[in-house]
Amino acid sequence: MTDYFLGIDAGSSVTKVAVFDEKGQQLGMGFRRIRLQRPYPGWSELDPVLAWNAVSEAIRAALANAGIVGNDIAAVGLSAAMVGAWLVDDTGSALRPGIVWEDSRAQDLLERRAADVPDFYQRVFQSDGCVLQ
Repeated sequence: MTDYFLGIDAGSSVTKVAVFDEKGQQLGMGFRRIRLQRPYPGWSELDPVLAWNAVSEAIRAALANAGIVGNDIAAVGLSAAMVGAWLVDDTGSALRPGIVWEDSRAQDLLERRAADVPDFYQRVFQSDGCVLQ
């Protein structure tokens, strides 16, 4: 039996999925576009339901293009759209659209905090590996 591998790149504008065999040959690919929501200047959000649907549809397309089914997949690799905040309730349901990496609504707050705490950006990076922009 051949092992197949699924790679998912869930970006902020396009979700891409590819199926590979054990030799690294790409057998199928699927992609779905997704649109960021920009309700106000500086805001950048992603609807979690639309993001989930884009991933699901791209997976189905990649599997169909490869001529295999989900049970044929031995492992999955996932890369997602950088950093962001996805608020969920105690059941895991989204409370609001996700705030994605390019959102700048808190820029003034960050600048004020950095003025009060000179190594603020370095401390944030050391705690979670995220670069604040």
